[in-house]
Amino acid sequence: MVEEVVTSYSYTFTEKQFSANGTKALGVLEWTLAGDGGYWSYEATKGQHLGSGSKPYKYLTLSTSDFKSEVNKIVLETSGGSSVNATCTITVGGIQIGDAIKITSTSTVYPFEATTALKGDIVISYSQTSSKAIYIKKIEIN
Repeated sequence: MVEEVVTSYSYTFTEKQFSANGTKALGVLEWTLAGDGGYWSYEATKGQHLGSGSKPYKYLTLSTSDFKSEVNKIVLETSGGSSVNATCTITVGGIQIGDAIKITSTSTVYPFEATTALKGDIVISYSQTSSKAIYIKKIEIN
């Protein structure tokens, strides 16, 4: 049996998927959530809710090793709680693609583009100096 190779991917959070750190299938790929937060929920307009004011993720990663094709671009729809002070970066095979972005409290679509096609583990990383929720609504890989 030949395993199908995924060449593009899109996942939109339409309900709470993570109730703790760990691995979940989001569509056809498995993603692993890791970090120091302690709260998980869902908000229809912003997506998967990670962390809270009293149990924030000061640092979190969402990663997958299931995407085997070359990556040229990753589009992330994300946001944070009110007055969030957080940045997000994405790496593919250990190489950062695009620039680090400072997320806002408004759900925003951010494109991360590679200068050359890359292969390897995809890691979406957040860090914050505030103590706010982080939200992820949609992930697209091209």
